[in-house]
Amino acid sequence: MAYYNLGNLNHSMGRFEKSESYLLYVKEVREKINNGVTPGLANVLSRIGTLKADLGQINEAESYFLLALKITEKIYGKSNPRYVGVLTNLAILYEKSKQYELAENYLLECRKVIESKLGNKSRQFANNSANLGTLYLKMNRFEDASVFLRQAVFAE
Repeated sequence: MAYYNLGNLNHSMGRFEKSESYLLYVKEVREKINNGVTPGLANVLSRIGTLKADLGQINEAESYFLLALKITEKIYGKSNPRYVGVLTNLAILYEKSKQYELAENYLLECRKVIESKLGNKSRQFANNSANLGTLYLKMNRFEDASVFLRQAVFAE
């Protein structure tokens, strides 16, 4: 856990190489536990995905997020908020790489789970609404953007 935290700290400080070194070490250790099917491995894979995205390494980031998603689904299923967190990271990556339709599909999938498990007054619902609104702005779908950005305000 200490190495994971050091990886996060270094990422936050912009020390990406050090962060990657710590996180890859944690990944290596966690892969040996329970054949790699652990929440801890899913978390570190998602974190490495975020790091890779910040470095502009989109394909590598996608690989890490997809692996984290697969493990998270295996452990929790698709209707769990942890699954939604990883799926949201993947959607944001697709948005950054201008793959808007993929991003939209994943954010809408997240929305269904959030509404059914956490309700439309939750912080997660507000965040999802804001993410969809921002995506729709980039897609020049201004009416849709307005609807979702207003939902984000009213959910908070």
